[in-house]
Formats: sequence, structure tokens, C-alpha cells
Amino acid sequence: MVESRGAIEIVFFVFWIFLSILVGAYASSKNRSGGGWFFLSLIISPLIAFIIVAVSGIPARYFKKCPKCAEQVKAEAEICRFCGYDFTAKPESAPNSKSENRIEPAQPKEEVLQDRSEYLINEFNKFSKEIMVSTSVSRKAFLRKERDRVAKELNDLKKSIS
Repeated sequence: MVESRGAIEIVFFVFWIFLSILVGAYASSKNRSGGGWFFLSLIISPLIAFIIVAVSGIPARYFKKCPKCAEQVKAEAEICRFCGYDFTAKPESAPNSKSENRIEPAQPKEEVLQDRSEYLINEFNKFSKEIMVSTSVSRKAFLRKERDRVAKELNDLKKSIS
């Protein structure tokens, strides 16, 4: 009787460690510290530790803040899903002391208008493509509004050219 009780305790202990290993592996797959969750589940309970890992959110290091709308987006995102900000566009660099003193020749007005027209056409196409792939109704409404704004600006530009 005493030997069977000892065998049951050993089996329970081995099962407890096995479940703790599973919790550590699951935590590791969610980009958490597998070893830390393993030891925590040994101390508390593998079931409780598993529940905590399963319901805990993604760590903040996997997000970045959109500079345009201040929403949290995934760090790998190239375009903000809320406002459409393009993270891949290079920010304008601050002028250095050498170039501040230099005066650049002005572009002819026609060239400036042509560049602006090309930019607006690209923006219009970008919004149109994004509307097609977006699944959110509110996002589509926002994109349509932005596309219409760009189309109006493009029409106004064409009127001013002619």
C-alpha cells in the first residue's frame, strides 16, 4: 500500500513536470520566455500558467506607434491600418549646415505641377487598391473619403494647368 502510494506520487510528479514543459514550449511559441514560464508553472500549476500565457497579450516590443494617428500597429507593418500612413516612405531629412547656405534654383511651375499631378495619381491608385483589399467597413469608408479628396485635388490641379 505504501509502495503504491509512492508510485502514484512519482507518476504525479513526472506528469506535473511534463505539463510544465508543455507550458514552457507554448509560451516560447508566443515569443515569451519559455524557461521562465516553465519554472512558474512548476511553482504554481501548469493549468493556471497555461491559462495566463493563453490570455496574455502580445508584448509591446512587437508594436510601434503610428506618427500620424498615434495608434498601435504591428512592428512589421508597412502601412498603418487605421490612417494609411506609409512607414516605408523616407522621412525628410533635416538640412545640414552646409546645405543651408546654398540656394537651390527654383523648378519651373510646369515641372512642379507635373510632379504634383503624378503624386496625386499614385495616391489615388494606392487608395483604390487598398479599398479592394480592406475588410473593415469603416476602413473602406475612410479610404473612399481620402480617395475622393485626392481626386478633387487632382481635378483642381488639372483645371489650374489648363
